[in-house]
Amino acid sequence: MWRPWEGDDEVESNVNACVPSTSRSKTITGRKCMGTLNKQSQKIICNVYAYVKSNKLGKGPITESAKAVGLSRQAVSRVVERGPKTPKKCKNKKQEFEKVDNFICDVIRRTVYDDFFLNGQSPTVSEILIERKKKCEFPYKETTLRELLKKLGFRFRVLNKRRVIMESSRIVTWRYKYLNTLRSKRSAGHKIIFLDETWYDTHDVPKKGWDDGCCSCAFNAPVSRGKRIMVLHAGSSDGWVPNCLFLSARNIGDSKADSHDEMNSEIFEDWFTNKLMKNLPTSPPCIIVTDNAAYHSRLQFRLPNRSTRKDDIISFMVQHNLEVPNPLPTMTREIERQYIVRDSENDRDSFIISVGDSDSEGSSSDES
Repeated sequence: MWRPWEGDDEVESNVNACVPSTSRSKTITGRKCMGTLNKQSQKIICNVYAYVKSNKLGKGPITESAKAVGLSRQAVSRVVERGPKTPKKCKNKKQEFEKVDNFICDVIRRTVYDDFFLNGQSPTVSEILIERKKKCEFPYKETTLRELLKKLGFRFRVLNKRRVIMESSRIVTWRYKYLNTLRSKRSAGHKIIFLDETWYDTHDVPKKGWDDGCCSCAFNAPVSRGKRIMVLHAGSSDGWVPNCLFLSARNIGDSKADSHDEMNSEIFEDWFTNKLMKNLPTSPPCIIVTDNAAYHSRLQFRLPNRSTRKDDIISFMVQHNLEVPNPLPTMTREIERQYIVRDSENDRDSFIISVGDSDSEGSSSDES
């Protein structure tokens, strides 16, 4: 039987007898102690609190009870407020991927990159595990390997084939060429003008939102998609080019899925000549950047190729004052491609760059 009037050493020994042996060596403080005190220990704390409170001992029942049982005031107060309760069993979780170091992580990445994707194969988790165990010992099974792959940033999703094309040596070379040209022109004091086109439907509304199935969660908009509006504009870091906005409306039934069928070379060339070029600032010189859409790069004439008829090749060479050799070649390389927009004559000091064009860095028009 425990007696509160006996010494502190005896108090601690009686309390420790009720505390599980696995937790006696640890200091029990705060919220963590609730998982180490069994129900019997919590009853003893409540009995001590009731005895101290009824006899009005010391500075207060919580403080004196905490001194008696060797716990913090917060722990005693929490036990007294909620009463004795059976604690939840805590599982001793092992450290996640404790047998995996940076070397194994890099080996797994190399396995996915070199052993599968380099050979044109999309691996599964089981295939990665089999391939890994062929070369060295791997400490985990398929389920853990799946979690490890997620930790390394892998996800099982739709593969992006375009990413391979965009990082090919040909596209990377064009990209560096474009960026270097743009940087040199910008450092020379030229103004960079970007142009592009887009579209929207007049009855467009957000397709997703919070909805409880009630008619109040609906837009008061026509069911039809309305008209297709084409927008064509150009601008720079200083803002839009003035008096250069082009808008065009068309019935949605006559429109395609994107804007490329709504715009053609005649509309673009008319806008480029009569609006953009006439409203560009005279100083400083401008750099016009376009993408590689077909209507941005219409050819003035097509060069003969291997499928061109012999009579057409001869007519083409005579028209361009080229000597007709014998035997007749199937293709001439003495004439460069000429474009309607980029090679047109104008009274502006401008330089046009087509993003993705492999023929030349750009075409100059009266460039100083």
